[in-house]
Amino acid sequence: MNCQSEEKTLSLIEAACKRQKQKQNRSDLQKFETAAIYRDLLHLLRVLQSVNARMNRSYKYSAGERLVDEGYKAVNKFAVAYQTKDPDTKLKRARKVVKHTQYVLIQLRVLDSMQLVSRNAYKECIECCVKIVTQGKAWIKHLSPRPESDCKDPAASEQGEHSECAMISDVRPNEGKGSQEQ
Repeated sequence: MNCQSEEKTLSLIEAACKRQKQKQNRSDLQKFETAAIYRDLLHLLRVLQSVNARMNRSYKYSAGERLVDEGYKAVNKFAVAYQTKDPDTKLKRARKVVKHTQYVLIQLRVLDSMQLVSRNAYKECIECCVKIVTQGKAWIKHLSPRPESDCKDPAASEQGEHSECAMISDVRPNEGKGSQEQ
């Protein structure tokens, strides 16, 4: 009897863990869809598709398609970066989102100078691209490992408290102390 009750308890615990994991997966997906950069990427993609649809036929299937493809790539890289757990892969994909968006920005400027894009669509795309690049760079900064010199929190040190990074750097021995005296 005792073994059966232990097995029953273990199966109940496993079921609870599965439910918790499913709940977390749903919440991760909801966070993914509500991210501001994701909404901006989708908006940019919609505008790029409408720009491509209104383009002159001689540029629609070359420059226009490349523009839309870069938009798709940026959305795809964001999706992969957001869902991955590995911080290095996440950082690499976040950089690619910014790179693809900057490519779109440059191509839009070229197409605008050739007067192939309407002024309103151009402004809307540029505003979207700037938002995405700004958010992407902030995301990259957040994901990037910080050097030790940037770790100390001046507000915390004024109050006599130390941030986690400051405590880690305090524990490390002073390297190169003798080289400074020379």
